[in-house]
Amino acid sequence: MGALSTVDDDGITAENFELKGNYPNPFNPTTKIRFSNDRSSNVKVTVYSIKGEKVALSNFQEIDITDKYLSWLNDPEVVQYSRQRFIDHDFLSSKKYFESFAESKNLFISIKLLKDNQMIGTMTVYFSMHNTADVGILIGDKSQWGKGHGKDAWNSLLMWLENELNIVKITA
Repeated sequence: MGALSTVDDDGITAENFELKGNYPNPFNPTTKIRFSNDRSSNVKVTVYSIKGEKVALSNFQEIDITDKYLSWLNDPEVVQYSRQRFIDHDFLSSKKYFESFAESKNLFISIKLLKDNQMIGTMTVYFSMHNTADVGILIGDKSQWGKGHGKDAWNSLLMWLENELNIVKITA
């Protein structure tokens, strides 16, 4: 399963870190993860799998940019409270947004149902100074609204941010 990751070298976080993706895809029994950083010493890479009671969270991948995903972004009801409502989304604009996370410590996360691995939404985490994170969530699949999936994703991610990354302030 896809996972979220951080790099830590004896308590010193790498300033420049790039996760270059994995092969084969994270749903195979094993996967190779390529990364680079600004450290010349050995580093410890920790891979987390975040699962709630109903959903699993994993790194959003380019393959997640589907017609279904684009329909969420272009549905005024789905994005009515999001900054995304001001953008006409297509594959290229979505790919550019996805790629903007590659050069940052921020996270772009897919929300998938545990029962069938169907993607139903996304989350973002933007990190800032002093162990602060700004979190956003979008449940795009309207057939899944009101079923507790957003709450499960939200609670799972916030618990991970607090317990694993020591985030002390979360805004939304």
